[in-house]
Amino acid sequence: MKTASPPVGQRGKPAILAGLAQTSLAHSVAHSIAQTPRAGLTVVTVTAEQIAEAVQRLTTGDLAQAAASLPQISRHDLAQSYTQAFTRLVHVLIVITLLSACASFAFLSRRTASSGDQPGEPQRKVAETAAV
Repeated sequence: MKTASPPVGQRGKPAILAGLAQTSLAHSVAHSIAQTPRAGLTVVTVTAEQIAEAVQRLTTGDLAQAAASLPQISRHDLAQSYTQAFTRLVHVLIVITLLSACASFAFLSRRTASSGDQPGEPQRKVAETAAV
């Protein structure tokens, strides 16, 4: 069965979100492991594959399976890492939008050097032609 592909503007967003979530979750895992008591000298290992699977589950909204794939991390920490990643994605998209708006404004407000008309001159010519 063929699934529908996402709209062109949204194809990269899940990948960006997954990358940001993976970075955030890796930091959360490192912080969580550093916080665990060392009295029993229990070695806690988390593989990159476990983190990648948990991130994949988180980006699709499956918190229960993400928690099952990383039992060492609390659900709160998983949700917080996803929230941080989503916030970063929104900030990146805001910056891209602002830069695009500034570039559009700059290009649209430029005067052409070949035109000797003063600002508003084309509108006067059109108005004079319409009056005749």
